[in-house]
Amino acid sequence: MTLNDKSIGPLQTLIRHPKTGIIAGLYGITKRGNPLANSPQARKRARQNTIRRELNMSQRSAMRTTVKNCQKSLAAGDSEAAASAYQTAVAAVDRAARKGLTHKNKADRLKSRLNTRLRALSASS
Repeated sequence: MTLNDKSIGPLQTLIRHPKTGIIAGLYGITKRGNPLANSPQARKRARQNTIRRELNMSQRSAMRTTVKNCQKSLAAGDSEAAASAYQTAVAAVDRAARKGLTHKNKADRLKSRLNTRLRALSASS
């Protein structure tokens, strides 16, 4: 196997993905240690799903962080910082929608709400 295996006990083996470095266990291990996936294809699919889930959660969290940073800069009232944070947030939201991490309509709604607040801030300054 090309992945680096590391045994942590009788019930589970951890696998480090070579590209991402994410350590994942065999998804679907029962209490007795028997994998729920019975065929090699199902075991591989379970491994891939675990790795993809970890990546998706990380990328979705990064998107949410950029949106929160934009909201904080809007609340602070600095229009220049808010404009740059808005550009970063829009790029992150578009990337998440393109990758399927969030729905396209939700991405558009987030961008619209942020843009409305940014325009109100720049009009009041």
